[in-house]
Amino acid sequence: MSAPLTIFYEEVRSFLLKSGLETEQSLCGYSTSEIELVEQEWNVKFPEAYGLFLKTFGKTSNCLMEYDFSFAVLPWARKLSQEIEKRNKLNLDGWFPFTERQWYSFQSWKLGSANIENPEVMLVVEGDEGVETHYYATFTGWLLKNLENYLNALANLNKVSVDKQWELFQKLRLSY
Repeated sequence: MSAPLTIFYEEVRSFLLKSGLETEQSLCGYSTSEIELVEQEWNVKFPEAYGLFLKTFGKTSNCLMEYDFSFAVLPWARKLSQEIEKRNKLNLDGWFPFTERQWYSFQSWKLGSANIENPEVMLVVEGDEGVETHYYATFTGWLLKNLENYLNALANLNKVSVDKQWELFQKLRLSY
């Protein structure tokens, strides 16, 4: 297990708790045995960054980008990616869809990536004008960008003052 990745997830967890975006009760992860069972079921070995994400946040439901990261969503993410691939004549071979949103968007990590421990992530969004794809160099980079987007959304909605959260997030981001 990579010490830098373990420390990264500990620091993200700490940020979520200190900023008040999550609580001890809302941060829930999967056990190693639960993850191994799903890996067997899907005939895949999860990259370390995704495995640690699942152990730390896999069952979390509060702020993490308003996506469901539970194992229950994997079949839906696969089905959606296949349908979008077919409708739009895409080639999504080599990507593992790990979440979907409202049947128009899914996110995948790259299988067999050169950076197997912390792979590239792709966001695919289908709309009236076709498909948009967004790439993130690493899974951890994707996570940081999504946390930043979440804070921006909170600020734009004027739900809460996010000054404290931004200050804590900037410290986290500067570490990576």
